[in-house]
Amino acid sequence: RKESLYVNYFYLERVNANFTTIFEVKDQYVLNSIENNHVSSIHLSNATANSPIIVGGTMFGLAPGDTVYRCHGVIRTYSANGMMRWNFQNYEVRDYKKVMARHTYVYAVGTNNKFASGLDTKISRLFLKDGVVDWHRYYGNKSTPLCLQVEADKSLLIGGEKQSNVTLPSGSILTIRSFMLLRYSKTGKRLYDYDHSWDVSNETSSIQGAITDIATGYNQYYYIAG
Repeated sequence: RKESLYVNYFYLERVNANFTTIFEVKDQYVLNSIENNHVSSIHLSNATANSPIIVGGTMFGLAPGDTVYRCHGVIRTYSANGMMRWNFQNYEVRDYKKVMARHTYVYAVGTNNKFASGLDTKISRLFLKDGVVDWHRYYGNKSTPLCLQVEADKSLLIGGEKQSNVTLPSGSILTIRSFMLLRYSKTGKRLYDYDHSWDVSNETSSIQGAITDIATGYNQYYYIAG
């Protein structure tokens, strides 16, 4: 399971079927804080008892290559007995919201650290064995990633919300928060960016929509909730 108790440190626990704790990892304490150092996502790379454990989230401090002490994205892989295998920190990311391990890679989506708003999406693919970066990608439009799915061909589906413009029947433009659905190939090429067709009246003053989860089926359909 993942835990963000008091939201001030990384916490990872493994329990057995009787909920007896096998091990706990409590790391990177920041005292008297409710904003920093937490796990946002956890994933097992396979269904065996010895599966590596991958976690993603945020940590406060000075990330490699940065000059500013601040929250930044972190991805860590632990062994099945709680020993850390590798640690990856990215100052360009504020928080890795979702991580997933498939096909010998770790995939992660997070929020941007360049602007104070924390909006815009960062996408990373790392090698599972050692945490070395394969590629990074950036997607703007004041977006927020909320979900991630890796398909059998190693392409990525990313859901969330983004800023869009809608034309009202009167011809005026309304800036809204709309559904975001992105697909990237295994090499990091953006394959498409979905735009929802909103049917709105002149009286519409605001819209907010988001894709909160995605599943892929064997019948070549995507199943999307939001």
